[in-house]
Amino acid sequence: IDVTVISDGVNLASRLEGLTKTYDTPFLFSESLLEESEKMSGLYFRYLGQVYVKGKSIPQKIYELFNADEPEQIEKKLKTKEKFELALNIFFSGNFVDSEKLFREILRTNENDTVCQYYLNQLAIQSH
Repeated sequence: IDVTVISDGVNLASRLEGLTKTYDTPFLFSESLLEESEKMSGLYFRYLGQVYVKGKSIPQKIYELFNADEPEQIEKKLKTKEKFELALNIFFSGNFVDSEKLFREILRTNENDTVCQYYLNQLAIQSH
């Protein structure tokens, strides 16, 4: 058994578990699982960004799975998914003013979007 492969998976799982608290969302998964999840229908997810795992130089893309949310919350996340992912792309490009506008628009539609609120908090930190 290749111990490196096992420890890589454990490190990533541990990192994702910690990030559930950061983003205040119960389920996160990585890009490797996304390839499998695309084969399954009925899963609701959205891209959240990239994270580094201890000992690795290549970041892992992460996603929020929100099937377990309340039906109204699922509907709101689906409705704002494109705008959310656009806001993220703009945020990661360094255009904080435009990304903040989009995140605030999303919160007007979905006031309980904890990930959106996380990114607004990051923007507040950036501005100080």
